[in-house]
Amino acid sequence: MNPGTAYVAFIRLKDDRSPMGISRAVKALGEVLGGAGSVDLQPTEPGVLVWFDRRRVSLGDLVRTIEDAGVGVASVAQHRAAGPRAGLATA
Repeated sequence: MNPGTAYVAFIRLKDDRSPMGISRAVKALGEVLGGAGSVDLQPTEPGVLVWFDRRRVSLGDLVRTIEDAGVGVASVAQHRAAGPRAGLATA
């Protein structure tokens, strides 16, 4: 992954602490990211932390993917990743 296009986003889910809702969101994100990122669950918050390559996937793509899986998005924050993330594909 190009350091200039590597970003990390925290996506807070709308009051969906149910394992099924979070599972749907993570599965959907994994499918849209393919090898262009990774997803970590945030156990203390109803949300996910997503590392992604902005050349391949936009923040809007991530939000739409979660919403299309039937899970609401409450808020989003993103910033450029400070360093490489294990498991990310390089281009």
